[in-house]
Amino acid sequence: MLSDRAVEIVEVAPGGPAQAAGLQTGDLIVAINGRVITGVDDLHRMLSGFPTSRQLLLSVVRDNRLVEVPIEPRLGK
Repeated sequence: MLSDRAVEIVEVAPGGPAQAAGLQTGDLIVAINGRVITGVDDLHRMLSGFPTSRQLLLSVVRDNRLVEVPIEPRLGK
């Protein structure tokens, strides 16, 4: 069962990790590494707690299907 809450991706930065992973505008992020996302604040808290060297697995809803998308984080310039 999917959560009734999600974070919608409204823009994907060209050349960024999200684009490289295949995330798309309109995807709904529902979980990170199996932990349910309840909103944008929850997403920020979870992302700030992950080591930058660790791969993330995003669970997203796309076209009414649940898709698992691995993300390779990159260090900022």
